[in-house]
Amino acid sequence: MKRLLLTMMGTLIIPSMLLAQSGKVSGVVRDAETNEPLAGVTVVIEGTVLGAPTDVNGKFTIMSVPVGERVIKAAAVGYNPESKTINVEAGATASADFALKANPIQTSPVVITGMRAVEKETPVAFSNVTTATIKKEYTVQDVPMLLKNLPGVYAWADGGVGLGDASISIRGFSQDRIETMINGIPENDPESRRIYWNDFPDLLSNVSSIQVQRGVGSSLYGSDALAGSIDIETANYSSVPSLSLTGGIGSFDLNKVSAAANTGLIDNRFAAYARVSHLQGNGYRDYSWADYWGYFIGGAMYYDNLTVKLNFYQSPEVNHYSYIYPTLAQIAQYGRTYNGMGTGSPQGQLYNINAFNQPHYELHINYDVTPEAQWNTSLFYIRGFGYGEHWTTGPADSYFPNFVVKNATGNYVFVTTSGDSVSKTPLAYESITDNYQFGLLSNLTYKLGNNDLVAGIELRRWHAHHYGEIEFADQTPAGYIPGTALSHFYDYTGEKYVFAGFIHTMWRVSQFNIMADLQYSAPTYYLTERFIGSGALTQAVPRTTLLNDYKTPFSFLTPRVGVTYNITKPFSVYANFSQAKEEPAQGSVYSSGLLRTDLKPEFMNADIELGANYVTSNLNVKLDYFFMNFSNELINVYSPNDPNADYRGDILFNGQHTVHQGFEFDGVASVMSNLQVNLNFTYSNNKFQDQVIQTGANTSVNYSGKYIPNFPQTMLNIGATYTYKNAYVNLTLNNVGKQYIDNLNEYGTVAPYTILNAIVGYSFPNVMGLKSIDLTLNVNNLTNAQYFSYGTTYGSTPEYLPAAPANYFATVDLNW
Repeated sequence: MKRLLLTMMGTLIIPSMLLAQSGKVSGVVRDAETNEPLAGVTVVIEGTVLGAPTDVNGKFTIMSVPVGERVIKAAAVGYNPESKTINVEAGATASADFALKANPIQTSPVVITGMRAVEKETPVAFSNVTTATIKKEYTVQDVPMLLKNLPGVYAWADGGVGLGDASISIRGFSQDRIETMINGIPENDPESRRIYWNDFPDLLSNVSSIQVQRGVGSSLYGSDALAGSIDIETANYSSVPSLSLTGGIGSFDLNKVSAAANTGLIDNRFAAYARVSHLQGNGYRDYSWADYWGYFIGGAMYYDNLTVKLNFYQSPEVNHYSYIYPTLAQIAQYGRTYNGMGTGSPQGQLYNINAFNQPHYELHINYDVTPEAQWNTSLFYIRGFGYGEHWTTGPADSYFPNFVVKNATGNYVFVTTSGDSVSKTPLAYESITDNYQFGLLSNLTYKLGNNDLVAGIELRRWHAHHYGEIEFADQTPAGYIPGTALSHFYDYTGEKYVFAGFIHTMWRVSQFNIMADLQYSAPTYYLTERFIGSGALTQAVPRTTLLNDYKTPFSFLTPRVGVTYNITKPFSVYANFSQAKEEPAQGSVYSSGLLRTDLKPEFMNADIELGANYVTSNLNVKLDYFFMNFSNELINVYSPNDPNADYRGDILFNGQHTVHQGFEFDGVASVMSNLQVNLNFTYSNNKFQDQVIQTGANTSVNYSGKYIPNFPQTMLNIGATYTYKNAYVNLTLNNVGKQYIDNLNEYGTVAPYTILNAIVGYSFPNVMGLKSIDLTLNVNNLTNAQYFSYGTTYGSTPEYLPAAPANYFATVDLNW
């Protein structure tokens, strides 16, 4: 009992003693010439992970600063950085004001006015992820797993750890309706509209900030931001030379090695940056391994009114598929790590792997035409090549669409070289993609006093050659010749052209900020599909006959308007109305020689956003309500007899009417001098409305009143960060509510779950000739909870994604 009392007293007394050992720093950052406050300036305490951005009034506050003499630095794009030495006393507030002098040298990417939302100004719901957060939380995981604690966001990983297989959803919308941009360049696949995060391993090592906008997003270019947008900015250039080495190890044999170097400014004109990384290891589930290399090379030239930047990055990657989840019966028989995609061929070679590389080439030009006008242009070229390699014993019609034929009994078979009819055969095949994309994004920003006017255009072309190639089969079809086009079981070329233009304005009148966007987008699909199969299908159709040659144009005009009213200095409210349209994915329109002329573009009839912000030096609280009235939403319907059905028997139909609505709360408070607490809560009520879908002449499915699946109805995230000198501890609790896994809400649910994660870090400044040695330990699922993070159905059979038990990743950063 005595030991227990002493422990409890220590638990209460020691933190109080530690709290007294820190203070806080606050101040204002202004332009040295105009004396105007500067928003968005990064202010940091050197040698620590502590820092804060300035608000719209140029003010900042940094909590939990260790006592003693400290160096504080303020830096912003277009200004010379400035440092000051201050004395921080326990429990007191030290003052540090800055007057930054303008400098034409810009060391951050070009940011298009109107793409990024600003606190208390832009009338949208958004969240920012800063460099400090990325440095603290990033290990090897994909971008979605870093964003999963934001309001309105849900993420999961097929392998359980988030390396190369993560997915994200915002407000119940899948990621094919979320626009993702890197340095302003759209990254969603033009055909599927999806973002494949395994193409960007270790991208977060180069990222300076991320902004997630919820609702019809900031994608002024194109029209893919139906549900929201993820805007990622890379920042690699510094005015001083630097070198860093990173090493990390973790659970499931995960490991990472990375090296990065920065030249600093050379002759006050040039700078260069380079990084190389290697990430590999296993996931929690069987066979969910990944092996990735990542490269990033950039160079910049700075002149009085001109900045030119070149970026090149690529990530050759190989990973094993794990996107098919086990049933409860399979989990009971084989365990929670079971992965049914771990099948090998009789020759012992392992299949069901993905290998891909997608080099990116970027040219960014920023030119100050006049003090009031700025011209920004980005040119890009993206080249992709890779394949998925598979082994299967499935039915012939699933894998040989250009070789199969119906026999006398109506069953699909193919004819072998010996004339035999075969309905099943073990086989290995590759699904190959060879694509490229290039384009131009250009805009002109003009300042009219305190107001902004931006106009821009997008020109983009995508070209992709897709084909499936049989590597071998126990019984091969007639006419099959290995290694030639006659071994292809499908072969088509897809192209997409995009022209888009926009006008964006922001008017600042007294306490009002008024925003308006108008966007025009004209995407056009082309498809050329060839029949490569044997003469067994029909002797009248010779090989390589042109099956399809389609052109599908679309044309969209979408508006967005909103107003922010700053009632008092800390308190503001906003309202926003937006519309958006999006064409069906090309893979939905064309499938194995069949053209879907019935699919219509999805239409966000009305996205209505109402919100309120309260911001002080110690408190930042946001509350927003959203009502998203959606029509023609593409919905998977189980109809296995339909010729367009996928391997699960699902087929896409346009729904009539769905509504995504709810509210999101997000708050951050500095409750003590070195203790920061954050809390956000999401409530979603996403339902089908008046939804009867005709699946045949006399068949229909009624989804009316059903919940839209695969998104939690409630999400609660609570976090606390405690800092003492150069050490910090972060605890995060995630409570996720129930999720339905099918449109009828009949076949199963993902049960609610709660997990606890922790991060511990320590920085050794100025040691052994280094600027710092930073140590970080990330521990996920501290309580070793057993839960499912996602679920789906195969027909009426539920399948679940088991999440990983307690796991860790430890990182060492050496910085010169």
